[in-house]
Amino acid sequence: MKIIPLFLPYAGCVRRCSYCQQHIATGISKIRSPADAGEFLAKAASGVKGDFLVGFYGGSFLALPFERISEYLDALPVSGRMKGIRISTTAESIEKAKIMKVMKKTRISAIEIGIESFNGDVLEKCGRPNHPFAFYRKKAGILKGMKIPLHIHLLCGLPGDSKEKYLDTARKAARLAPAGVRIHPAIVLKGTALAGLYAKGEYCPLDIGEAADLTALSLKYFIKKDIPVTRLGLFPDENLLKKGNIIAGPFHPAFGSIVWSRYYRKMLEERMHGPGRYMVYAPEGIIAHIIGFKKENMEYFNARGITIEIKPGSRLSIRKKYFPTRPIFAKKGEIS
Repeated sequence: MKIIPLFLPYAGCVRRCSYCQQHIATGISKIRSPADAGEFLAKAASGVKGDFLVGFYGGSFLALPFERISEYLDALPVSGRMKGIRISTTAESIEKAKIMKVMKKTRISAIEIGIESFNGDVLEKCGRPNHPFAFYRKKAGILKGMKIPLHIHLLCGLPGDSKEKYLDTARKAARLAPAGVRIHPAIVLKGTALAGLYAKGEYCPLDIGEAADLTALSLKYFIKKDIPVTRLGLFPDENLLKKGNIIAGPFHPAFGSIVWSRYYRKMLEERMHGPGRYMVYAPEGIIAHIIGFKKENMEYFNARGITIEIKPGSRLSIRKKYFPTRPIFAKKGEIS
């Protein structure tokens, strides 16, 4: 279903996280008033065919005073085609009483909370509150009891982060059984505290390969529990891509494709038994990922003496066609 995003940068935020720059990420320089929001939504809805949702993004919507929340809800399009709202907020603002007040005015289709990391050191370095896992489990339980889908946002490559810390975060996030997960690597944006740390040499972001490999490793926790990964990487907004807005870090408009390529590369590699020819059967929807972003997986395997033939199949399976007498990649004189 079409989602009309209404960005309210920093609305309800009581702190500024070191990596966050909503004005650049959203292209919105100030918070729209409820009146301006109403005009924007009415115009946007007129251009949508069929049913739609409205997303309150870019801040912590439920952290606003309810009077202000009510004003924004009253500005929603008066249309039977609007089937509800999606909300971006913080875990601290998940309060049953306030949510029930919102639901008296409109249906909540989903609530996303930015967890980013479960590691205390990482959170402290980013200027975020450090809550125990039980705190998030309680908040997830509130939404589950109200039958409101919970979505989670995670970041990898933050200051103080590591492979072990991030994978532990992903594992814990899966234990909350969310309805969806969004993941992107930390990017150094202009005007952030992270940019200051980067300028002083106190922070080094991941490169594209590191970020893709690390994110790909974390996917197994969500796939195992049938948790959809709804987005990988920052949306390549026109404003975000303006020169100078991204200072450093693993931003790529096709980051999701790169991650899925690395995921299936690792999966195949674990099932292979050395150089040779392999027949891979795979559902149509993942064949492109097996080939890899810009055919990088084919190049990766070929460089290791592995040739892959891919055919459509109902499930992913792999079979070695023959065992070579010597590695295909061996050069003259390398084997006695």
